[in-house]
Amino acid sequence: KIHIGFKSSSNSEGYSRYANNISGEWKIEDIAFRNSSEGCSISADKKNNIHMIFSDSYKTLYYASFNANYNNIEPSSIDSPGNTGEYLSVATTSMNKTYISYYDPIDKKLKVASDVTGTFVETTVDNNISSGKFSSLAVDSNDKMHIAYYDEADFNLKLATNAYGSWVSDYVH
Repeated sequence: KIHIGFKSSSNSEGYSRYANNISGEWKIEDIAFRNSSEGCSISADKKNNIHMIFSDSYKTLYYASFNANYNNIEPSSIDSPGNTGEYLSVATTSMNKTYISYYDPIDKKLKVASDVTGTFVETTVDNNISSGKFSSLAVDSNDKMHIAYYDEADFNLKLATNAYGSWVSDYVH
């Protein structure tokens, strides 16, 4: 079955929405009624719970987790309000822990937030200025994260991983 997170506009307001075809027919639900204009990313965990991230017109990063019956939809802010969430990507581990990669346009750095400890904690992954746009996050079979992203200062593709215990990044050649 398919899960889709997307932005839909109506009357110049953007809504973060979720669609699935679990029942054989498409169901679409509004997840956030804020002006969600900066895109979203979605992941399903092993229990088929949905983890969705999105940002509003102020670029505040939000997270919502729910099951396919849309229970417990309570979007919450992940990083400080305003200008923290662009180029979003989300992934879940085999232990149903969530990782979020995003570009912080104020600090101009790639960040990751995870709920491994039970609450979301943000970490800067790459301290280079203007590094972290267009992030794409993936989890491997050992529950380690890998983030591909663009380093605007050097015009290069980079890859960051926590496979060695802490975040390290290098250029992709």
